Amino acid sequence: MIGWIRSTRLGIFLNVAIGIVFIIAAVIVVITVNYNMRQQALIEAQSKARIILDRNLATHTYFSQIMKPSILAWSEPFRTKEYFDRTWMSSTYAIREIEKYFKSISPSRYSFRDAAINARSPENEADEYERAFIEKMALDKKLESESTIRNIDGKPYLIVLKKGEVMEASCLRCHSNPQDAPKELTDYYGSERSFNRKTGDAVHAVSLRIPLSEAYAAVYLFSWKLSAILLIVLACIFTIQYWFYRRYLLQPLNVIRDKANKIATHEDHLGEQIPQPFGRELSELTTTFNEMSVKVCHERDHLEDLVDQRTEALLREKFFAESLVQTAQAIVLVLDTTGCIVSFNQYMEEISGYRLEEVQGKDWFSTFLPERDRKRIRESFLKATADIQTRGNVDPIVTKDGREVDIEWYDKTLKDEQGNVTGLLSIGQDVTFRKRAEKALRESEERLRTVVEASLDAIIAVNAEGRLVLFNGAAQELFQYSKEEALNQPADILLREEIGKIHQERLEKFLNTGVGRCGHIGRRMEKPFRRKDGSLFEAEVSMSGGRLDGLRLVVLVIHDITERRQAEDSLHRSEENFRRSLDESPLGVRIVTIENDTVYA
Repeated sequence: MIGWIRSTRLGIFLNVAIGIVFIIAAVIVVITVNYNMRQQALIEAQSKARIILDRNLATHTYFSQIMKPSILAWSEPFRTKEYFDRTWMSSTYAIREIEKYFKSISPSRYSFRDAAINARSPENEADEYERAFIEKMALDKKLESESTIRNIDGKPYLIVLKKGEVMEASCLRCHSNPQDAPKELTDYYGSERSFNRKTGDAVHAVSLRIPLSEAYAAVYLFSWKLSAILLIVLACIFTIQYWFYRRYLLQPLNVIRDKANKIATHEDHLGEQIPQPFGRELSELTTTFNEMSVKVCHERDHLEDLVDQRTEALLREKFFAESLVQTAQAIVLVLDTTGCIVSFNQYMEEISGYRLEEVQGKDWFSTFLPERDRKRIRESFLKATADIQTRGNVDPIVTKDGREVDIEWYDKTLKDEQGNVTGLLSIGQDVTFRKRAEKALRESEERLRTVVEASLDAIIAVNAEGRLVLFNGAAQELFQYSKEEALNQPADILLREEIGKIHQERLEKFLNTGVGRCGHIGRRMEKPFRRKDGSLFEAEVSMSGGRLDGLRLVVLVIHDITERRQAEDSLHRSEENFRRSLDESPLGVRIVTIENDTVYA
C-alpha cells in the first residue's frame, strides 16, 4: 500500500485528496443542514401544537365553566333529575364532535382528543403513553405538559400531552356515584365508567398528535436539492482549483522534472536554464536548480583538473605519511589479528637488526619476544584486538644479535569501514638507556642516603614550604627529635624564633624560583640552634641547594661546635692570666721569638 502511494503521481494524489476533502466537507454541510432543518421542523410542530392545545383547551374551559353552568341554571325549572343531553352537558363529547367537523372541512393527519383513564367513550380512552402521563400528573401536581416523538405504524409523530381541566363541582352530578347520576346518562353510557371522581382530580389530559413525515420529507427533499447544488458548486470550485493547481504548480514542476531527466540522460544539457515560474517558492526552487546545473556543468568541465589536483594532494599526503613513519625515531609496527607481522618502519629495522622482508608474515611473539614474556604479552595483544587499548607497557624485544632492548608500547586497534577489527597498530619507544639511567639514579640516591645516614654531622633538608623532609641519625641525636617527630615539621623548631622569621621569606623565594638570596647559600657560617628541650647551642652550618625526588630543597650540614668554643674560651682565659702575671711581676720580662723578634716586653 505504501509502495503504491509512493509510486502514484503527485498530481493525481493531491487532486484525489482535495476531492475527498471537498466531498467530506459537502457531506458534513448537508448532514448539518438536514439535522438543523429537522430540529426546526420539530420546533415549529411543537409551537403549532401549543397553539392548537391552548385553543381547544380554551374551548373546553368555556364549555365547562360558562356555557354549561348557564344552561343548567336556565333549564333548572323545567329540567327533570333524570334528564341528560351529552351535546351540551359533556364538554368532552362536544370537543370530540367539533374535531370531527373540523377534519371534515379541513382534512389533516394531526389528531386532537381528550384522553382519560376509564373514559366513558372508547374514543377518549388513554393509550399506554397517555395513561403513564396521567398517572405521573396525579403524583406530580406541578407537571403541566410533556412531548415526545413516537413511531406509529412506521411513521414519526410528535406527541404533545397537556394537563386538562380538573374536576369541577358542577361535574360531580355525572361523575360521582352512579346512583346520583341522571338515569338517561347511565342508560346511554352504563354505570361502570368515569364515576367516583372527586373535586380537584386531574382525570384527563389533552393529547395532540402531529405527523412529522411530511415535514421530514420536505427536509429530505431540500437536503437532496442542497446536495445537488453543493455538488455543482464544489465541482466548479474543484475544476477552477485544478486549473490553477495544474497551471501554476504541476506544469513548473514537470518542467523541472523534464529538465532533470534530460540532464541525467544527456549531460550536454548541463548548464541550461529554466524560465522563472509564478510564485516565490517555485521561483526559489528554479533558481536553486539553475545554480546547481551551472555548478555541476562547471565541475564536469573541470573534473579532470580536479581529479588531478586531488590525486596529487593524496599522493603528497601518502608520501608525507610514509616519510613520517620511516623517519620517525619510534617503532611503528602493524600486526594482523593473528599476531603476524604486516609491516614495520626503518627505525625498527635499525633497532632489531632485521629487515622487514626477513620477518614479514612471521609470528611476532616467537620472533621478537623473550620466551618468558610470550604468554603474557600475547594475552595483552588479545585484549588490544578486543578494542581494549594498552598504553605505556614496557616490554623487551630480542634483536637479531640476541640483545634485549626495552620498548615502551602504545597500542591502537585498527578497524575497517564496517567496524570489524583488522589488526593492531603499535608505537614503540626505545627506553633501554632511560631505564639504565633510572636504575643508576636510584642506586646513586640509595648510596647518598647511606652516606647521609652514616655522617657524623647532622644533615637536614627543607622543602619549598619550609618543612623538614630529611633528618639523619646525627640530627636526631643533636636536636633530640626522633625522625618521625621531625619530618614534615617547620624548620623553625630548630632555630631561634627571631632568626627563623628573618630567613623564611628568602627561603621560600629561593626554593620556588631557584634565584634570590637565602642566608648564606654555598658558604659556611656559625648559627645558634635550639634543641627539643629548648636549650640553645652554637653550630657551624653549610647550606646548599639540591633536588630530591624531583623537588627543589635546601640542604644544611650542621656541626656542633660547643666543645670547640669551650676549649677556645679556656685558652683565651689562660692567655689572659699569663699576661696578667707578667704584668704584675716586679722583674723585667722580655719574650722573643727564635728569629729574635720581641713579642712581649
